[in-house]
Amino acid sequence: MLYFPTVTSDLIGGSTIIVNEQLPSLLERFPPDERKVIVGDLEKFIKEVEAVDGTGSTNIHVGIKNSNSGGDFQKDHVLEKTYWQLAMFYRYLKPTRIAEAIPALQFVISIYKKCNPNTTDVDVVPTLYLGVALAKAGENDEEALNVLEQALRDADSSPRPSPKNSLWARAHLSRLLRKMKKTSEAEQVEALIRNWILFHPYAMPPSEFLDLVTDETVSGTNHILNHPDMKDTFANVIFEDRRAGVAIFR
Repeated sequence: MLYFPTVTSDLIGGSTIIVNEQLPSLLERFPPDERKVIVGDLEKFIKEVEAVDGTGSTNIHVGIKNSNSGGDFQKDHVLEKTYWQLAMFYRYLKPTRIAEAIPALQFVISIYKKCNPNTTDVDVVPTLYLGVALAKAGENDEEALNVLEQALRDADSSPRPSPKNSLWARAHLSRLLRKMKKTSEAEQVEALIRNWILFHPYAMPPSEFLDLVTDETVSGTNHILNHPDMKDTFANVIFEDRRAGVAIFR
């Protein structure tokens, strides 16, 4: 039997299994040593699942230590769940490791297609992640551009839009376009991002918006924020306490 790793912390009010969907966005609040352990435990568990003999449809029993919970799950479905969680962990790590998530995201998307063979719908959010991962990896900018642009078109037409993911992906798209010397296209994307926050001033704390459009691994001018409208919007933000998840205002 395999056991899902668990995470115990006051930040989450006790203990939970590592595939809890709330964990990735809380990851940066954990001390660095704890973050390393959490991600390492998930990576180790994935390797254990990958090592199980059999095909993707082979059932494996997965439980939770010190609990009667558990059950039989297809190997591919366990991998899909854990690969997706790993990709989200990589996104929220500081500095981000999203570029390492390409194989995991490709697997997640392939399982969606396998489970939905008669639809042209796409798995929107994982595809946004894949576009960002390809852009960060920097090995094929044209492929990254195609994936990102198509994913954003799909996201914009989705019945359940995800503004935060779209803002994050668009910020990476703007940086990719500037890298590719497509300055006018980048400026259009940057203006779209700025307009969104100007028309949705209370959609999220300023600190969260800053996180979505900033990549601390990239040096140079932040063309999204280096604009009079944004300077006015964030004029009062003088300090961010990432561990507490708040911004302090003047």
